[in-house]
Amino acid sequence: MTAVLSRGGLLAESRMSGRARALAWAGVLMGIAVLVLVVRRSSGDGTPLDPEGTGELGAKALVLLLAEGGADVRVSARPPSPDRRTAIVLRDTFDQARADDIMGWVRGGGTLVVTDPASPLTQAQPYLSPVPSAPTDGDLRGSCRAIPALAAIATIPTAQSLVYDRAGRAPGAVGCFSTDDGDWLVATPVGRGTVVAMGGAGPFVNARLDRADAAGLAMALLAPAPGTPTQIVSDLAPDAAEVGADEPTGEGGAFSGLPGRGRVAGIQLLVAFLGAALWRGRRLGRPVPEDPLVQIPGSELVLTVGNLYQKGRHRRRAAQVLVQQARRAVTDRLGLPRSSDPQTIVEVASSRTGVPVDRVAAAVAPPDPPDDEALVALARATQALAETLAHPPASNSEQP
Repeated sequence: MTAVLSRGGLLAESRMSGRARALAWAGVLMGIAVLVLVVRRSSGDGTPLDPEGTGELGAKALVLLLAEGGADVRVSARPPSPDRRTAIVLRDTFDQARADDIMGWVRGGGTLVVTDPASPLTQAQPYLSPVPSAPTDGDLRGSCRAIPALAAIATIPTAQSLVYDRAGRAPGAVGCFSTDDGDWLVATPVGRGTVVAMGGAGPFVNARLDRADAAGLAMALLAPAPGTPTQIVSDLAPDAAEVGADEPTGEGGAFSGLPGRGRVAGIQLLVAFLGAALWRGRRLGRPVPEDPLVQIPGSELVLTVGNLYQKGRHRRRAAQVLVQQARRAVTDRLGLPRSSDPQTIVEVASSRTGVPVDRVAAAVAPPDPPDDEALVALARATQALAETLAHPPASNSEQP
């Protein structure tokens, strides 16, 4: 009874350990799922006008639209390179040195679209400034015949934007999509290039790019022809940390080359990995006893195998097993190689034990048994030979 209770206790404890392990794994998987959701949410919805943001105020749709329209799109925090024909600044967070480099690219012949009315890039032209007292709500309807590329644009989902004053503009500046207070879009020549100042980035965010003529406006300004090389200049680009670094070296750790959200995600994953490694690497508490494997008695195993052979009528297979055991017993007892041929085994066994050749051959080299009686006779012959080997007669001659 004590043994039964002890065995039952071990089984219960083992099952409890299994349940605890399952609960621990479930907790780890739930933690990973929450981490993935948090990282995806922060990377998609966190920062407005992020070129990789998939939330309502992100700009991922603009990148995909330009790429699907055949444009050669680049997203970078660096000033546009000479091979870029167009560029857009959704939000200006640049220092003076980078702003000067961007305007130098414009003077060389580039077209720069600026959707941040507060950006100094829109005020680089004399007397061009936003009018914060003239917001426009909803869709802005108008026309832009002065710029042929925008002639087909009629409705812009501007949301709350600003318009630019018409007074004191630079020579050659052109305004479009006008209200009583000013123009929502102004194109001003600068050197050999053009700065297109917009009253806001509302049409280019994910939530509005598919409304009215917002997509057509983006394509007309940034990708007027298939294959146009364009760039989205943003401090949220993956190379922003590299551009803003004081030193171009890779100092700062393994995550220094990643953007802010990437570093946070990397650190969180590293902590989760270390926690899982510590949890799996060392088992705290006393060892959990395991149930031993069930030992099957040899007699039951032999009986079971024999029953299977009988049910399947595998007399030949059963005879081969008996013959192999008999040959192994003879060769091991008499010091013969196990690879010896049956005839050699029969002759040597008969000469050394005094058993007639036919009786040794009946156990070592018999024909296939045609029925169950022949198989039983073979088993008796092998058993008799085994007993003779274990207790050899006093002389080598067979006693009658």
